Amino acid sequence: MMKPYAYEGVDPKEIHTKRFTSEGKGYTLAHSPSLIVDMRYIGEDKSNANSQGWERSSKYYFNALKNQCPDAFSKKNSYRIEHGEAPRVDRQFINSFPQYKGFVNEQLIHHHIGKDGQAVALPQSIHKGSGEIHVYEDRLGITDNAQKFSSQCCSICNSNPSMLNKTKDDYLNYQNSHKKSENAFTKISIKQTGSSASNSRSKIPNSTKTNSIKK
Repeated sequence: MMKPYAYEGVDPKEIHTKRFTSEGKGYTLAHSPSLIVDMRYIGEDKSNANSQGWERSSKYYFNALKNQCPDAFSKKNSYRIEHGEAPRVDRQFINSFPQYKGFVNEQLIHHHIGKDGQAVALPQSIHKGSGEIHVYEDRLGITDNAQKFSSQCCSICNSNPSMLNKTKDDYLNYQNSHKKSENAFTKISIKQTGSSASNSRSKIPNSTKTNSIKK
C-alpha cells in the first residue's frame, strides 16, 4: 500500500476537501492506495512519455491494477483491458471503490499524480484535459513536488543510462545507496585525516617538545 509521495508537505485538509467537477460531481484528492501504480521513467524525449518523462501507458497501468485488485474488475472490464480499451466505472468496480459511485459508466483514465511516476485511476470527468484535478494539484504545489523528483530521476539517468525504465522505488533505492556510500566515504576520510594528524604529532622529537614547554 502506498500514498502519493508528491503530497509531501501538503495540508491533509486540502487533500480531503471535497472538490467538484465542471459537471457538479464530487471527489477528493485522497486517492485509495490500492489504486496507485508505479509507472516507469523513460525520459522526456520519448513520444509515449508525459511532460515529466514518465511512461504514459494505459495498458501498462490497468494490467498492473488488475493484478493488484483482481476482484475490482468485472468480466466485461477485464475484456476491455485485454483488448486495449478503457475500463468503465461499473457496479463491481464501485464495490471495491465506493468513492466513484457518482460516476457510473464513465471511462476510467490513468492519471499521473502531479504528472509524476505514480498513477491512479480516475473517472473521465475528473480528468478533462489540463483542467479539473490538474488545477488543484498545481495550486497545492503537488505538481512542483513531482517535478523536483522527476528532475532527480532525469539526472540519475543522464549519469547512469541503465536506470531508464525504472520505477519510483528503484530511484529512491539508488539515491539511498549513494547517500550511504557518500557518508561512508566521509567517515573514512575523517578517520584518515585524524590518523595522519596523530601520526604527525607522534613524530615530533622529544627535544622539540621539551623546548616548547621551556619556552
